[in-house]
Amino acid sequence: MRFAFYGRVGTDTVNNPKDSILGQRAECERRLAYSYPDSHIVAYFVDVRYGGNDCHRPALQTLLSTAIDPDKQFDHIVVSAIDRLSRSIGFLDTVEKLLAPTGVLIFVA
Repeated sequence: MRFAFYGRVGTDTVNNPKDSILGQRAECERRLAYSYPDSHIVAYFVDVRYGGNDCHRPALQTLLSTAIDPDKQFDHIVVSAIDRLSRSIGFLDTVEKLLAPTGVLIFVA
């Protein structure tokens, strides 16, 4: 499987190594290697200094528009924790409905 990685750090955690983009990416890679050994992260989408309640993040919007494109280069999305994608249940529901017809699933490491 081919995955798109999405990472986000807010303004208050931008210097926290545990929450860093590299830390999030490493966690996703570890989990995918364990659960789906033949999988690869083939695309990276990262937002820095955006809060989890802000749904107008540039990389997130690019990820979602790419995910609904029939010619996308990935099958699914992976995040280290669901709050990296959003802290709003309503927005997560909207994303799920947007992705449902595409077959793209969100995997949480």
